[in-house]
Amino acid sequence: MLFTRGKDTLLLSLLNTSWGNCFIPRRKLLLFILPWLSVFLVYPAKSSAQTQPLRVSFINPGSAQESFWGDIDSLMLVAASELNIELEILHADRDHFRMIALAQELAAREQLPQYIILVNEKNAAVKMLAAFEGLPIKTLLLLNDVAPEVRHLLQQQPYWRQHLLPPLVPDNERIGFLTAQALAQQLGAGSQQVLLISGDKGTPASIARTQGAINGFRERGVEPLQVVYGHWQELRAKTQTEILLKRYPGLKGIWTANDHMAFGAIASLEEKGLRPGEDIFISSINTSNKVLDWRSQGRVSVLGGGHLLAGAEALRRIRDDSEARPWNNKIPSMFRLLVPGTEPFNLLEQRNWRALLVWYQQTSEVMH
Repeated sequence: MLFTRGKDTLLLSLLNTSWGNCFIPRRKLLLFILPWLSVFLVYPAKSSAQTQPLRVSFINPGSAQESFWGDIDSLMLVAASELNIELEILHADRDHFRMIALAQELAAREQLPQYIILVNEKNAAVKMLAAFEGLPIKTLLLLNDVAPEVRHLLQQQPYWRQHLLPPLVPDNERIGFLTAQALAQQLGAGSQQVLLISGDKGTPASIARTQGAINGFRERGVEPLQVVYGHWQELRAKTQTEILLKRYPGLKGIWTANDHMAFGAIASLEEKGLRPGEDIFISSINTSNKVLDWRSQGRVSVLGGGHLLAGAEALRRIRDDSEARPWNNKIPSMFRLLVPGTEPFNLLEQRNWRALLVWYQQTSEVMH
């Protein structure tokens, strides 16, 4: 499993166990147990270095109340409890100035965390990294990395070469591509007029998803009518859709970069008496309870997600780094199309985070 604990306690109890009147000598019991030790050694029992929890701080660019960022928190807390990590989560509430201020406040503390997890939301990471330069802290960038040329420049500096870990960024371009292709397939023959409601122009994940979606449509012979930017907000996407419906009366499909913008688009359609999933097809990315419910109902025709696992995966890699294990540079396939009735869809609906982590480990291309 991805996150396991307590193996040493289990083995000790086995070695001191008798069942009923049948006492099993330790030597014979060891001979019985040894063939199975490989199962337990996939993740070794906690070493003495793990007696004290590893201190990790995560500057979450969103809020605990947001479906996506709140779920990232929940999965990370489950993973942290399994990995003996003392996890602190600080929320910036979608304010990139607040993100920078939180980094500066964290760097000024007397007791520092051993690791920091940052997200390059609205390209604020460079200013956040500056707050930690020279400190005995390792940093991992999650979900959105700095630009390749910026990372290259940082790696030329001895401090960052030692303290900046490889990024953990799911393949946003790929999920943009897959959702767009699936949406084009839903449209069928006839009019294939589609448009895109993207996130923003500056966040790397948004740029990659949008480019992937454009490529996916074009491979299907569909040229998007327009790309607009909803800034991840429901109300803004609703207003934009109202305008776009007047501009494009033959519209058949709307691709959205997240669930909140899909909700706004659907609200606008329904106010006009249009049926989402019949008159106009909607595609989205994310895994909130609401969007999963609407995918089951057919109001959302195509749904991608899974990147909420990235925070838990980051903690696993940080734990490996703290124990001087080799870094695995391959990024697992967290994103996928989500279909009602499948195991990941059901686990997400149930919010069964521990079982979801187990499923992820079993199906991931990157085995730890």
